[in-house]
Amino acid sequence: MKKNTDVGVVVGRFQTDNLHEGHLHLLEFARARHKNFLVVLGVPRSFSTPRNPLSYEIREVMLKKAFPQAVIRPLINHPSDAAWSAMLDSIIEKAFPGLEATLYGSRDSFLRSYTGNHPKFKIPPFEKFNGAERRRLVSGKISSSGVFRRGIIYAQTKRNPIAYPTIDVAVINGETGKVLLAGKETDGKKFRFIGGFVDAKDESMEFAARRELSEEVPGIEVEKLDYIGSSVIDDWRYRDSDDGIITSFFSAVFVFGNPKAADDIVRLRWVRIDRIMKILVDEHLVLGEMLLKHLQTKRRKP
Repeated sequence: MKKNTDVGVVVGRFQTDNLHEGHLHLLEFARARHKNFLVVLGVPRSFSTPRNPLSYEIREVMLKKAFPQAVIRPLINHPSDAAWSAMLDSIIEKAFPGLEATLYGSRDSFLRSYTGNHPKFKIPPFEKFNGAERRRLVSGKISSSGVFRRGIIYAQTKRNPIAYPTIDVAVINGETGKVLLAGKETDGKKFRFIGGFVDAKDESMEFAARRELSEEVPGIEVEKLDYIGSSVIDDWRYRDSDDGIITSFFSAVFVFGNPKAADDIVRLRWVRIDRIMKILVDEHLVLGEMLLKHLQTKRRKP
């Protein structure tokens, strides 16, 4: 096959452990038709996720091994198709100044989003090869090889530290002047404020606070959810890690109900506000201090 002197361009994520046959079909189709071959790898603006587990550098090595003659470039995601297309055109021009380029993609590729200056060519489907299905199969299989374990170690050591968001709630009975505290199996004889991790599907921190209350202490009704502040929590589970917890702390007024311990809560106790500092687990002492200051400030207000 006679090759054109211009540039064949493929844009993709290629988020798999190896290039599958669908990938190879697309890449070889474009490479075989052009003297110059450019592969542009989409780079998400978020941290590593199950959908995008591999960094640009890891995918670049994979592509270079299979297509050593290819020029590889990164393209950061953009919410605007027009801006993204302009960035892609700029990458093509900088890699191969003055040359015409043809963009190749399959049926469900970037071609639908591209609004730039270069012609597009949709290649016929090869077979159904799905990157998401491939990642699912890979993630569901534990290998006994050292290479597999080295991959896990590499991924963990290269990722950025994570600040996990949580919420905690001080449920206050205004008539008795007591706070509802919870105890977990690991707390010994001490207690903590009710709370837990924020879920990715929570609509807000307030929503997360009400959800945690309903999960850990079903059977009570509260009102007047009041944001107190936020704080780093010296959680014992993360003391040997670069990761950590930052919590959003709320107070809520107990209305009625019979609180029952649920989820990972094994016991509940109503405790007088002036005694909470003696019974809180160490990591929640900072929240106890925040609550006391918050209540003092409210009492001073006319």
